[in-house]
Amino acid sequence: NNHDIPTLERLDRILISKNWEDLFPTVFVYKLPRELSDHNPLILDTQTSVPVRKISFRFELSWLKDQNFIPLVDTIWNKPCHASSTLERIQSKLKRVKQYFKGWGFNIQGQQKKRKNDIHTELLALEIIEEQSGLSLDQLQKIVSLKSKLMQILGDEELYWFKRSHDKWLHEDDLNTRYFQRIANARKRKNTIMYLKDGDSIIDGDDDLIQHATSYYKELFGPAAGNIFQIDHDLWEDWEKVTNDENEELIKPFTEEEVKNALFQMKKNKAAGPDSIPVEFYQNCWDIVKHDIMEIFHEFHQGSMDVCRINYGIITLLPKIQEAERIQQFRPICLLNCLYKLITKVLALRLQKVAARLILTT
Repeated sequence: NNHDIPTLERLDRILISKNWEDLFPTVFVYKLPRELSDHNPLILDTQTSVPVRKISFRFELSWLKDQNFIPLVDTIWNKPCHASSTLERIQSKLKRVKQYFKGWGFNIQGQQKKRKNDIHTELLALEIIEEQSGLSLDQLQKIVSLKSKLMQILGDEELYWFKRSHDKWLHEDDLNTRYFQRIANARKRKNTIMYLKDGDSIIDGDDDLIQHATSYYKELFGPAAGNIFQIDHDLWEDWEKVTNDENEELIKPFTEEEVKNALFQMKKNKAAGPDSIPVEFYQNCWDIVKHDIMEIFHEFHQGSMDVCRINYGIITLLPKIQEAERIQQFRPICLLNCLYKLITKVLALRLQKVAARLILTT
C-alpha cells in the first residue's frame, strides 16, 4: 500500500477443488518479491515437468497382511550368506530382502489395481441384472464375496497412504484413504524446499541447497576450539554413584527377553532410516531375525562390533513456521536405522532403573 509503515496482510489466495488436487497431488504455491505492485505475485506450480527419479525401495505396511509375506521372508533370510561379521551378514540379508520385495511389491500393487477394476466391472454387471430381473441366491452371495475382496484391497490402500500421512489421531482400518492421501500430499508440499534465503541472496537447486545446509549445520553442531575439559572424580558423593550391584545389572549380557521387550515398545508408523526398513518388519519377523539380532547384541556387549557402520542417518529439515525461507527456520531431525535405535532403546531401559535415583529433577 506504499505507506511509510505498510500494513502487511495475507490477502491473496489460490483455491483448488479436491478433484483438481487429485489430478495434481504435488502442486506447490510460492510467492515472488513485490516489484511495482504492493501485492506479491503467487506462482502455482503443478510440478508436472519434474523429471522422474529412480524409484527406491519403500517398505509397505500392507505387505504384513499378505499370507505369503512371512514365509517369503523366512526363505530369503535363511539362505546361505557368507560374511566376515554378524553385522555384515544382517546387512547382506536386508539387501536381499529389499531387492526381492521391491519387485514383489510392484507386482502386488499392479495385481490389486487390476483386481479392483475387475471387481467394479463384476459389481456393475450384477447391479444391471438386479435392476432388470432380480438376483438369485448365488448372485447375492457373489456380491458379498466381491465386496469382501474389495474391502481388503481398500484396506491395503488405506495402509499405503496412512504410512505416508504420519497421522496419529485416526485409527487404522478406518478406511479414510482419501483423507490420508490428502494429508500425505499436504506434508510433501509443506516439506518441499524450493529455495532458501541467505542474507540478501537466494539459494536454489538441490546441489546448492545441500551444500548450504551442510555448511550451516557443520558450523552449528561441530566441535568448537577449546571445548575439552576434565571432570573431577570427587565431584559426586557416594550415594550419588552407581552401586556395585547396579553396575552388574547395567553391564550384564543382553537377554532375548529384554531385547524383544524393547523392540515391541518402539512406536510404529515412524519414518525409516537410511536402510528403509521400519520397526514393523522386525516386530512381525522377530522369530526369523532374532538369532542374528541377538548375535549383534552379543558382539556389541563384547565390544567387537563396529558401531560406526550403523550409527549414521539421514538429516531431514522440517519447517518450524509457515513459509519458512531461511535455514534457521527449519528444525533438523535425524532418521536412524532401526537396529541402532533398538540398541539405544535397550540401553535406555536399563538406565531407567538407576536414572530416577541418580539424576536430580531440578
